[in-house]
Amino acid sequence: MTSFSFTLIILTLTGISFAFLFAFLPQLKNIISDEIIKKYNYTCHILTKSDIILRDIDLLKKINNCIITVSIISLKDQISNLFEKNVPTVKKRFEVVKLLNKNKIYSGIAFIPFLPFI
Repeated sequence: MTSFSFTLIILTLTGISFAFLFAFLPQLKNIISDEIIKKYNYTCHILTKSDIILRDIDLLKKINNCIITVSIISLKDQISNLFEKNVPTVKKRFEVVKLLNKNKIYSGIAFIPFLPFI
């Protein structure tokens, strides 16, 4: 009988408020070094509304199965602006997903929160 062990580390990052984006993300490269990526081979899921994620694209490409979810509440900016202040346009968020996918980073759009009939 062969025994084996492994460590699975999933780092999930999200910002209920945008404090995450301004406080944590600029330090991401200092916290998550190449050595840590190689040693633990962890995966990462980041949920965001912001395009700031693009500035760390080189780091995200190194992370095993990194997933970025960009949330929107509507396809219409005028509706989005009623509920979300100071966020990128819906078009810009789709462009973020397109650029991430072009760089082979798993990414997609999520309707969070879903607001029916608005």
